[in-house]
Amino acid sequence: MTAGVRVRAATECDISDLAYVLMSASGGVMEALYHELIPGQGAKQVIERLFSRAAASTALANCWVAECEGQVVGGLNAFSLALFDAEPPNPWLREDRQGLLTPFRALFNDAGCEAGYYVRAVAVYSKFRGSGVGEALMAQAHNDTRINRFSRTCLAVFADNTPAVGFYRRLGYTEVARHPAPKHRLMRYQGDTLLLVREV
Repeated sequence: MTAGVRVRAATECDISDLAYVLMSASGGVMEALYHELIPGQGAKQVIERLFSRAAASTALANCWVAECEGQVVGGLNAFSLALFDAEPPNPWLREDRQGLLTPFRALFNDAGCEAGYYVRAVAVYSKFRGSGVGEALMAQAHNDTRINRFSRTCLAVFADNTPAVGFYRRLGYTEVARHPAPKHRLMRYQGDTLLLVREV
C-alpha cells in the first residue's frame, strides 16, 4: 500500500473529486444521464449538484476520499441498498434517461441483494493506480459492511472492464448475476454488467 495513504470522510471541499469518482467508475453512465441538461454546464457540473442532497445516496455522509500527502488520490461512494427506495426524487434525472438505469435495477432484483451494502463507485486517479489506494478504499467499504451488520458487500462492474473485474475478484468477490449493459454513445463499455458479491 502507498505509504501515507489515509481514508477519511468526504467534505464539501471534495465534491469535484467525488464527481470524478462517479464519472470514472460509471463507465460513461453518469455522463449519459446528465449531459446537456443545463445550458452552459457540462455533465460534471451537474453531477457535482448530486452531493448537495442530504438524504440521497450521493450525500456526503456516504462518501470517502483517500489522501496521500494532503492530496486527494481517489474516492468511494457506498451505502445500504435500502437507501435507493427511501431517497427523495432526483430533480436532475430526466424521465427519458431512466432507461439507462434499468440494467442495474434488474441485476439487484435478480440477485436479492436488498439487504446488502452497496459500493456504487470507487475510483483512483490514474497516476496513483496500482499502488494500494483502491484496496484502502475498499477496506473502508468492507469495514462499514461489518459495522452496520450487513452480510454482504455488493457492486456492479462492466464485464469488459477487465482490470476492475480482476481487482474485485482478488478481493474475494464472486459473480452472482449479469445483465446486458445499457447502450449509449457516451458509454465506454459494451457487453454485460456483472453483479459481484463479497460475503462477510
